[in-house]
Amino acid sequence: MASCMRTVLKVLSGGHRVTPGTLGVSHLAVSHLATRSYAAPARFYPRPVLSPTDAVLKLKLYQQLDATAPDQPVYIDLKLDMKLEKKKKVDAFVSMVQLPHLFTTGLNTVAVFTENPKEARLARENGAQFVGGTELVLEDQVSADFYISVPEMLPKIVPLKNKLRKKFPKTKR
Repeated sequence: MASCMRTVLKVLSGGHRVTPGTLGVSHLAVSHLATRSYAAPARFYPRPVLSPTDAVLKLKLYQQLDATAPDQPVYIDLKLDMKLEKKKKVDAFVSMVQLPHLFTTGLNTVAVFTENPKEARLARENGAQFVGGTELVLEDQVSADFYISVPEMLPKIVPLKNKLRKKFPKTKR
């Protein structure tokens, strides 16, 4: 009975030696047990990975040392690793790409369609580079970034719609 009591006290004390004369677990006893860690041996002594021919040759050498039958069958447990390498970093840039729409630093050119001299003077004061009627674009004199028209001129510049395309002035803008 004493040996069973000693085992019970050892389990209750957290693995420390306790004599049966004490009344319980000491308050100085460590509350946790040291656990075995297999991570350190696996890190310092990794399992060797052998080719199939090398593995069979080592097994045959072991059979000679073990004094077993040389015609003994060999059983193989293969594990195939089908994982791909994960990319954690972005590759360094090798070349540059030319963007289709370049960033311009200059001022935009504006052409204003009007036949009224007061509106033409007002447009020039506000920064328009070209002011005139339909003759500006028909003669290929002017190429501007933006085209603005007064509402009275819109019916007169409709023939320029094919030439100006997306830059053609609209009533909504």
